[in-house]
Amino acid sequence: MQKIKFISLPAVLIVFTIIGLFFWDEIFLSPGKYLIGYEALETKNYHPQTDTLRFFFYILVSLVPFFIFLLNFHKEKTFSIKEIVNLNCT
Repeated sequence: MQKIKFISLPAVLIVFTIIGLFFWDEIFLSPGKYLIGYEALETKNYHPQTDTLRFFFYILVSLVPFFIFLLNFHKEKTFSIKEIVNLNCT
């Protein structure tokens, strides 16, 4: 049982990272007419915030399931913020 828990945590991270990679190309903000001063980007059909949104989504899709799985199945190995503060104060 311990070996399954040990293997399942990296597996969750890898699976959801791959899922995030599949959605990477689907996230696209079209360059609208409101991008005044970005004419060079409009000719390339590129919005400056597309990569920021992609990265934010990629990180969330990968880390949120990882942390949920970690907190539900590995409670004995995790510390709460209260415990960490108490350790540093003593």
